[in-house]
Amino acid sequence: MKLAHSHGVLVYLALNIPIKQKELQHALDIADCAYAAGVDALILQDLGLLRLLNEIYPDLDIHASTQMTIHNKRGVNFVAGMGVKRVIVSRELTAAEVKDIVDHSKAEIEVFVHGALCYSYSGKCLFSSFLHGKSANRGACAQPCRRKYRFVVNGREVDERHIGGSYPISCAELSTITGLEDIVKTGVVSLKIEGRMKKPEYVTASAAAYKAAVQGICVQEIIRQKRNLKQEKPNLQNSFTGVLQEASYLEKKAYPTLNTVQTTGCSLEKSLIFPAQKGIRNLQFG
Repeated sequence: MKLAHSHGVLVYLALNIPIKQKELQHALDIADCAYAAGVDALILQDLGLLRLLNEIYPDLDIHASTQMTIHNKRGVNFVAGMGVKRVIVSRELTAAEVKDIVDHSKAEIEVFVHGALCYSYSGKCLFSSFLHGKSANRGACAQPCRRKYRFVVNGREVDERHIGGSYPISCAELSTITGLEDIVKTGVVSLKIEGRMKKPEYVTASAAAYKAAVQGICVQEIIRQKRNLKQEKPNLQNSFTGVLQEASYLEKKAYPTLNTVQTTGCSLEKSLIFPAQKGIRNLQFG
C-alpha cells in the first residue's frame, strides 16, 4: 500500500462477490485490515456488506461493482443513497443511457474501456456454476464460453458456419483506444481496464497506452491524438494472443454477434461511443 501511494497510485480492493452468512465475519475482517492499511476504496457487490461497511467506516470510499448490474440512474442513485461514491456501470448500456446516467446521477460513474468481455450480463452468468460448480459471481469462473462447441438439433450436428464457427460464444477483447476521445468527453470520472489473471506485460502495455491517450486528449492535442491512437493499437495487440475488437459500448442493445475470428472470439457491432462534457480523473485496472 505504501509503495503504491509513494508513486501516486490509488489502491482499490475488489471484494465484489455475494457474501454468505457464514462468511460475513471474515469479510468484515478483510475490510478492517484493508482500512487499517490505508486502502483508498472497496469495490463491492453485496448490498448487506455495503450497508455494514458504510456504518462501520463512514469515511471509507465504496465503489459499486459492475457485478451489481447497475444500468440506470435509479440504480445509481439507490446505491448512492447507501453511501456509494462511485458506480461501475454495466457494459451493456447504450450511449444515450450512459450519458443520461452521467448527467443525472448522484455518484461518480466509471466504465470499462479495455479487456475481456463476458458473453452474459455482468454478475448474472451461471454457466460456469452449472458445468463445474465454480461460480463466476464468486470469482471462480472457469470460462466455459471460451471453449469449442458443437450444435446438435434432433440428433444431427449443425454446420458450424451457421452458428458463427466453433467458438460461437467466445467474445473478442474490448478495445476503445481509437474512440477514447469521445469516452473522455462523456463525463465519466474513471476508465477501467479488465486485467484479471493477465500477465504484467499486458498490464504495463495497456495502462501505458491508455494513460498516454487520455493525457493527450486532456491537453487538447486532438489532431495529433487521432493520428497517434491508431499507432497504439498494435502495442495493445502484442500484449496478448487474442483479438482486439474496436467497438465499445453499443449504440444499439445487442449481444456480441456470432462471427468468430479464428479461435479467439466473436466481433461486436460497431458502436457510437458516448458524447458528453466532463473529464477523466483516473485510470484503473479491475
